[in-house]
Amino acid sequence: MRYSHLIAAITCLAASVLAACGGGQADPSSGASSAPTCPPPPTIPTPVPAWLDYPPNGTANVSVNVGAVIEKGVQEPGQTGLAITVTTALGASVPLGAATSAPSPLPSPFATPPPTYPITGPYVAIPLPTLSPNTVYNIADTYSGWANNPPQCSTQYSQPVGSFTTGQ
Repeated sequence: MRYSHLIAAITCLAASVLAACGGGQADPSSGASSAPTCPPPPTIPTPVPAWLDYPPNGTANVSVNVGAVIEKGVQEPGQTGLAITVTTALGASVPLGAATSAPSPLPSPFATPPPTYPITGPYVAIPLPTLSPNTVYNIADTYSGWANNPPQCSTQYSQPVGSFTTGQ
């Protein structure tokens, strides 16, 4: 190989490595576009996690015919953009009815959030079908939120609210 060919090959190889490693910078006058960006986050705050009131978080031997879970928090009947999910410990999803106002009087036993818990909104009942016996059920609130990961500027977030276990 001639000396000039060797120099050309080394120069080409060095340029390829430099470009692959991001060592070069685009000339702003070259018309190269900048990386995609997301708009500023919305002024709407991230939802505060709801509080699982009924059955209380961690309760065992809950009836398979419990009928509903009741939460207090940002979820309100007819609200969109925030979904409550109920899944088994193995990840199977439970079909839910539409959120409604909680019954009066509230069922017992009932857990109320401590005064220091930053929570607003009414009590909401989420109807459940008949559940399986001896099964752990996990409750979570899922919502769309700002992500700032262009080109994805939003993503789904899931906030665990609590769990309970059914009895026989």
